[in-house]
Amino acid sequence: MGDPTTRKSRPIGSMIGIAFGLLWALIGIQGIQADLRLKADIVAAGLAVVFFVLAWVSRSNSQVGAMFRRRAYLLAVAFEIAAIAAASILLPRFGLGAYFLEAVGVIVGLHFIGLWKATGLSRFLIVAAGMCIVSIAAAIVPETSVSHVTDLRFAALGFGNALVLWLISVGSQRSAH
Repeated sequence: MGDPTTRKSRPIGSMIGIAFGLLWALIGIQGIQADLRLKADIVAAGLAVVFFVLAWVSRSNSQVGAMFRRRAYLLAVAFEIAAIAAASILLPRFGLGAYFLEAVGVIVGLHFIGLWKATGLSRFLIVAAGMCIVSIAAAIVPETSVSHVTDLRFAALGFGNALVLWLISVGSQRSAH
């Protein structure tokens, strides 16, 4: 029996990461051959459900839930929203509208620096670096198709960011025990 003052809570942060990982996977699926998308949607949804269940049953002692009330977190989210809004206006004006999702990936990645500041958890710096690297790399990839991938840039962006979020979300639960 553990310390009664240490309450294990549901891993809200991991569950949010899993949900956003699913959204990125759905973006990646748009880059694959149309006749494979339904199967890929099912696989992505199935993976997310498995990750949710794993997160739900593996309660942790993490204080990530407290970050939602911290100033650094609130500022990170406010700047993230403002930066995405600015990108949606500015990128098309400069003929770069095709790179909006890549810019969102970088912006979302950078917002994890604020989460690190709010919690002191280094895994948020790993997410920040991972999402920025994936998103910048995807922006550099030419709009080409290979095998069953019709838009390599979209597939790399979506699947890469999903992988970053899923790995850190599932990994943080495993390391919390």
